[in-house]
Amino acid sequence: MSYSDYPNPQGPNAAATGAADYNARIAALQYEMATTPDPNRRAYLEAVLRQTVAEHDAKQHRLTTTILIAALAVVVVVAVVVIVVLTQRPASTPTNPLPSNSASVTPTPSDLTPTPTPLPMPGVVGLTEAMARQMISDAGLDVTVNTDSGPADSLGTVLRQDPAAGTQLPPGSTVTIWVNGGSGTCTVPQGIVGSYEMDARTALKNAGFTNIPNATTAPLGTDEPATIAAGQVLTVNPGMGSTASCDGPVMLTLATGKAQIPDLWGMSADQATSFAGAQGFQVSSQSMDYDVNNCNSQAGTVCRQTPAAGSYDFRGTTIVISIAGAPPK
Repeated sequence: MSYSDYPNPQGPNAAATGAADYNARIAALQYEMATTPDPNRRAYLEAVLRQTVAEHDAKQHRLTTTILIAALAVVVVVAVVVIVVLTQRPASTPTNPLPSNSASVTPTPSDLTPTPTPLPMPGVVGLTEAMARQMISDAGLDVTVNTDSGPADSLGTVLRQDPAAGTQLPPGSTVTIWVNGGSGTCTVPQGIVGSYEMDARTALKNAGFTNIPNATTAPLGTDEPATIAAGQVLTVNPGMGSTASCDGPVMLTLATGKAQIPDLWGMSADQATSFAGAQGFQVSSQSMDYDVNNCNSQAGTVCRQTPAAGSYDFRGTTIVISIAGAPPK
C-alpha cells in the first residue's frame, strides 16, 4: 500500500487540517501519530508532518524577506525626500544686515588674548624643600613655605601641601607647603588617668604625640585608688599637664582593679562594712556560736573572714565575715 492509499490524518483537530491554521494541523498530525497502531500509517503521518513544517518555514521566509524589502524601500524614499528638501532650501540672510557704508569692527586686545590653560598641582609630599620648590616652579606656580613639627627621620621634607596633588590651577597661582622643622613640644592632656587605653591613646595623638608604646599593667600590690577600674589608666609618664617632645615616648600604666583584702578581725559588723567598703569591697555577715578554741575575738565582733586578710582580689568582691557569739553562762 502506498501513502496515497491512506485517508487524511484524523484526530481532535482534524477539521482544521485543510485550513490555514498551521498550529491546529501540526497538533492533529502529532496526535494521530501518537495514537495510530499502524507503523506504516505512522510513517506516512511523519512524512506529512515534515512536509507541512517545510512549507510553513518557506512561507515565513518569503514573508520576512518581503517585509525587509518594503522597509528598505521606505527608508530610501524618506532619505531622498530629505535630500531634496535640503538642497532646495534658500540660503538664510542676516536679519539685520549692516549698511554697506558701516565701519568694520576692530577686535580689542582682550579679544585676541587666549585663555590660560590650567596647570596641575604636582605632588611634593615627602620631597625635600629644595626639590619641592623646583618642581612647583617648573609647573609654572608660585610657592609659600611654612614650617611644622614632625618626626626626626623625615626632617626637612614636605609634610603636606595645599591644594592637593592633581588640582588644576591657573598659571602663577600660589600653593602652600609645610616642611618638617623637627620635633616640637606637646602637652599631655588632662583626663588621661582614669580613661581606658584606647581613649587615652586617641587623646595623646590628638595632642600631637607620635610615640605611644603599648600600655603595661601595674604589678600586683600597687596602690590603686578605688575609683579606677581594671583596664583604666593608673599613671601616665610624662604626667598630665607636662610638656614634652612630640616624638618622645609617653608611657601608660593600666590598673589591675585588684586591692589587698583588709583585716577585719575584732571589728563590729558595721565597722567592718564601712572599713572594707572604703577600699571597694562588699561585706556579708553571719552569726556563729561561741568557739573558745578558734576565735579569740569578743562576742559581737568579727571572728573569721573569707577571703583571708592580706590576699588580693578584684574590688567589688564580697567578704564574708562571721560574728562571734557570746560565751555560755
